[in-house]
Amino acid sequence: MSKLLTPERYESPKEFFRKNSEEKIVLAVDLDECCFNYLDGFRHYLEACGYGVPEGQPSSWNLAESGWVLDETDFKLKHEEAVANGIYKNLEIFPHTKETLWDLVDSGYQINFITSRFVVNRQHLRVVKDTAEAIEKNGLPYSNLMFQKNKDRFLADGYVDDGPHNITALENIGRFVIKLNQPYNLHLETPSANNWLEVREILHERFGR
Repeated sequence: MSKLLTPERYESPKEFFRKNSEEKIVLAVDLDECCFNYLDGFRHYLEACGYGVPEGQPSSWNLAESGWVLDETDFKLKHEEAVANGIYKNLEIFPHTKETLWDLVDSGYQINFITSRFVVNRQHLRVVKDTAEAIEKNGLPYSNLMFQKNKDRFLADGYVDDGPHNITALENIGRFVIKLNQPYNLHLETPSANNWLEVREILHERFGR
């Protein structure tokens, strides 16, 4: 059994990490809408190209249902164009992301970025390069960078995500997830935060660090 699946570590994490102060708390962190503001960047790209985009954040994970694109095919086409124009190199990070992640590292956390940015097959090299460059440019600390659609395949003490399907899949196998609130995930009942300062409070409450 993996050390990350031992009952004491997961059922009594604060006590476990108090007794095992040398152990790192393994945290899996999503990138888009958690660290980087993809939706804002995609909106700017669409508007610069002359496409109309409804005001406000999308109410559905499916951008076609929210009126941003026509359908899934249209999304992939426009997303491919945005990637080719360097969207992943130039996204803004959310407030308090950098300082909170560094505080977590200093407190004994291991930061692992897990993202499902592989949307178009022929763009993988560009996506990896631009993603790594943006993380380094913004000074975000991390131990691993993974491109993985199924977040439940990575074992961690905790996860930070916004995608409803990711959150549901993780909770279905008993994982601890902090939801970064977006209009499309407010129906999910799970520990939630509006920003990284609130994420930090929840993590401290659970793990004692």
